[in-house]
Amino acid sequence: MTTVDPTPASLPAALAEPTVPVRRGWIALIFAANLGVWMAFLTPIQVLLPQQVERIAPGDKEAMLAVVTGLG
Repeated sequence: MTTVDPTPASLPAALAEPTVPVRRGWIALIFAANLGVWMAFLTPIQVLLPQQVERIAPGDKEAMLAVVTGLG
């Protein structure tokens, strides 16, 4: 069995602790990118799911939407 020495001198550069702090602009850019991706992913689901439930069960749409989102 091979063991790895966890001392910082033995680690490759990619696995070493960061020495330079991340700038605020980089954090803001990552936040904006994540927000954009999740908005693009979740917005159509939130709009189309109630419309589809209304077509399937127009008389009981609130309860069916609660069941679908609860199970999902």
